[in-house]
Amino acid sequence: MLLGEGRVREFAAAVSRLDYAWARLLAARPARTYDELRARSARGEREPRGIIAAVPPPPNCPPVPDGRILEDLGPALLVQNGRREGALVPKSWVRGGDSAASAAAAAELLRGRYPPDVLEAGLWRTVSYRSSLAAGIGLDPDLALEAAVRSTKLWPIAILLMGSDVTEVYGSLGSRVYIDHIEAGRLVVENLILDETDFERIRSFVELHPHGSIGPHNPLAKVDLELPGGRVRLTVDVPPASTPGFDARNLSAMSRLPLPRLISLGTISETQAAHVLEALSGGTPVLVAGPTGSGKTTLCNALLVALGRGVRVLTVEEVREVEDLGEYGMLHHAYAIPGARTSAVMALLHRNPDVVFLGEILSSEHARAFEFAVDSGFRVLATTHASDRRGLMRKWSSWGLSQALEGALIVFMRDKRVERVGTVMGGAWEEVDPEPSGAWFDLVRSLRGMRTNFEVAAAVGRVIPA
Repeated sequence: MLLGEGRVREFAAAVSRLDYAWARLLAARPARTYDELRARSARGEREPRGIIAAVPPPPNCPPVPDGRILEDLGPALLVQNGRREGALVPKSWVRGGDSAASAAAAAELLRGRYPPDVLEAGLWRTVSYRSSLAAGIGLDPDLALEAAVRSTKLWPIAILLMGSDVTEVYGSLGSRVYIDHIEAGRLVVENLILDETDFERIRSFVELHPHGSIGPHNPLAKVDLELPGGRVRLTVDVPPASTPGFDARNLSAMSRLPLPRLISLGTISETQAAHVLEALSGGTPVLVAGPTGSGKTTLCNALLVALGRGVRVLTVEEVREVEDLGEYGMLHHAYAIPGARTSAVMALLHRNPDVVFLGEILSSEHARAFEFAVDSGFRVLATTHASDRRGLMRKWSSWGLSQALEGALIVFMRDKRVERVGTVMGGAWEEVDPEPSGAWFDLVRSLRGMRTNFEVAAAVGRVIPA
């Protein structure tokens, strides 16, 4: 729920219950139409009198929060008004007057409208279609787009995901929504709370997907959707797995998080990055560990791109998360394989990859796939959940696979930062003080200032011998 819009929502809901002719006029020109209704009611006309009784006066726009504009999201602005606080500001608020009432009322009239002759319209195709309908009832292009996005089940979450530097949006029922932003870090969106209505809309949107079934026996569901900026993975959780909530990850943001930008953001140092790349290139298995949302996959994606054009990469993940590395001139064979992976890895290694990325190690079976790929002589990169090194070693020991960690370079992350680098020798943890060779350090340093993976791929030649 977007705070401050109570009267706007009340007006919009009342308009939606009217006959379409009057509802359309009130959505397109709220104040002018309401003044006309008042005048006609004063002359004794019954229908206008009934509408005046049923519909409250169109309210003015809510006040615009102070702060600097962090991003223009299209139909709204993302404003930062504190070190760790932000606000979502629909552009209708900025325009003032009755613009917010117009956009909200039009959104109510657009709900349930889908492109004709299309069996399964994607989210943004539906938004485009509804935007054209809103323009047809008299809204200008900016208000029409806002109304169309407001009319979807993902309003206002979908707006936040349109930020080019918004990497993730999270919400828990009854709490404020927060985001991860490339430049600003983690921000609480102070004027946005996930209420029951918002959550049920998000849940029903996910459940419409063929793989979006949610319930007591399947309390977590993930679906992908396309937005103008790229692909988003939306995850919904329900009890008993957790408090009802969602997590929306902007998968396309990875292209704007290359290794040099991660270095400038403090995620990893140049020395650490060079050391990890040199170890991986030399055949040392690399395991990136840390809690959920600590930046493991984003770092792995950036490391893979930095290996250079022409490198053969095999990725085997539960669900696809790293980019299509073929766009960067790499030879990328990508597979999404839920559940068991060892047999899949055995079947796929005939492709003779230079590097195998195994995604997230979630179970003992996944850990066996990691061990098999390492024992087969391949360069292996993977991620795994762990709160600290002791937890990591306990988990792999409980799987009977603690030996698989021997000699691996383990990169621990927390809060989007590399916390420590180490290895396991003789069953004991050893800290590693990164000391890359001059050639690898020079390679990483040469990437300074690059802001996309396309720039890095164009600059880096093949660093793994053919």
